[in-house]
Amino acid sequence: ILIGNNVKYTYEYLKNNNFDKSIYLFEKEDETYDLLNNLLTKEDIILLKGSHGMNLINIVNQIKNY
Repeated sequence: ILIGNNVKYTYEYLKNNNFDKSIYLFEKEDETYDLLNNLLTKEDIILLKGSHGMNLINIVNQIKNY
C-alpha cells in the first residue's frame, strides 16, 4: 500500500514490472481504511514505513482498532 504523490513513480515501476496484483496507491491515508479492513486478518504481521508528517499514526491506530 503506497500513499501520497511522492510514491507514484514507485507505483508505476512496480505496476510495469508485474507487481500490480498486490500493490495499491492512495492519495491520502484515510482512503486505505476500507482496504485494510477487508484485506487484513488478525494473524497478519504488518511492516509499516512512513513518517509522522504523512500521519502514519492514523493508520497504526486504524489497524490496532481492527
